[in-house]
Amino acid sequence: MPTPKPILPLQTGVKAQEEEQSSGLTIFFSLLVIGICIILVHLLIKFKLHFLPESVAVVSLGILMGGFIKIIEFQELANWKEEEMFRPNMFFLLLLPPIIFESGYSLHKGNFFQNIGSISLFAVIGTAISAFIVGGGIYFLG
Repeated sequence: MPTPKPILPLQTGVKAQEEEQSSGLTIFFSLLVIGICIILVHLLIKFKLHFLPESVAVVSLGILMGGFIKIIEFQELANWKEEEMFRPNMFFLLLLPPIIFESGYSLHKGNFFQNIGSISLFAVIGTAISAFIVGGGIYFLG
């Protein structure tokens, strides 16, 4: 007869309320940053500021938001440590695929196929060199 699974304790009261509030703030903070990024990119396009790449503007916005959060924490107005955490899964599952798609979509096919030999050479040789350096480093240091 299989052993029954233990029943996990249900969080109620203050602990559950704090966790729910933290989750709400995390969603709010993420949507706020995404909304500001969209507005920033729209303004760059509207005012034809082509000398400033969109990625640089968005990274600069991230630096400003991080500084703003540090100032708020230093003044002890709020504690947003949990909300500002950037998890690797969020990057790999949500942010990286659109970046790769946009790069491939806007790539000029003529330039790509004109340089396919050097691209393939750097991809194969570079990957092999990186694998040997990382593997050798792990082997000798481990």
